[in-house]
Amino acid sequence: TVLQVIATLTATSSIAGSATILYRFKKNNNLSVAELPITTQMIVTMSALDILASIWFALGEVPFLAGGSNMDDVGKLCILQGFGIQTFALSTVLWNSCVAHNLYSWIVLGRDLYSLKSNYNKYLLFSLGLPFTLAVILLFTDDFGFASLWCWISGDEPTLRFTLFYSFVILAWLYNAFVFLKVNNAVAE
Repeated sequence: TVLQVIATLTATSSIAGSATILYRFKKNNNLSVAELPITTQMIVTMSALDILASIWFALGEVPFLAGGSNMDDVGKLCILQGFGIQTFALSTVLWNSCVAHNLYSWIVLGRDLYSLKSNYNKYLLFSLGLPFTLAVILLFTDDFGFASLWCWISGDEPTLRFTLFYSFVILAWLYNAFVFLKVNNAVAE
């Protein structure tokens, strides 16, 4: 119960923080996302993706309990939560690496920010397309179910969780660390 409360509170805090970022940008700009500078687009998109991921985490066990908490017959809301978590939690991880790639292209490769704006749709396709595709595969293979604090890849599928989520987190972390080192070296020169 304590872990559930902590998970829901942190997800709710994340929603509030990201919503504040979106509110500030909207309040200070009457521009659409497409009209914003690429750096601002990246932040606004990260905030939106974080809200979408955090909503599903904030629900906690509710979707599972609403389905009658029967491990053999997972309810539709539980499956929807699992789909949302797989799609948007992984999207935030991949988007973070897209932000890193944008920084690398700007600082290390010396591309101007205006030219980097053309990467935005590619970043979106990658960051949303891959997680959505993996979530559809999990949906059709009936692998969504209860996973301790919420519905996601069912609890008896640790290999699937690692393959379809945590391996991407590790690769993103390694890429982001690489970018950090390259950017740090470029700035120090």
